[in-house]
Amino acid sequence: MGSLSDNLLDNGGFESSGAWTTVSGTASIVDASDAAWVAPYEGARMLRMEQNAVMQSAPISVVGRTTAWVELANNSYDSSRSVTVSAVFDGDDPVVLGTVSSGGQKWVVDRFDVPVPAGASTMAVLLRANVSAVRVDDVRGGSSWL
Repeated sequence: MGSLSDNLLDNGGFESSGAWTTVSGTASIVDASDAAWVAPYEGARMLRMEQNAVMQSAPISVVGRTTAWVELANNSYDSSRSVTVSAVFDGDDPVVLGTVSSGGQKWVVDRFDVPVPAGASTMAVLLRANVSAVRVDDVRGGSSWL
């Protein structure tokens, strides 16, 4: 029988700066005053990503694990906006886990499981905003040996 880890990602609720790097584009930590139609999913702040913005988390350890998981809340305003979620193992090319959209002015939580490549020691989460601005909050990640 395996064991599932608790959330290991730092600052996935974007309550402070740090632990996430802007790879490209424009992204900022905002609060409920950002737009009348959206408040953070959890806590007082959320991440606003403009079109084509890419953000990457600090890596977490996946040593000796077989499966990693990523969960996030997204609010895309309408169905044309989305976020592509990827895993980056040991700084290699991103593994696309999926593209998510809340389909409207609401929060939707999505979860992805991904096999950990043999010998991998770290995983980072990569988020890419597509089409137009989106909000993301409560990004979580961990691993297991099942």
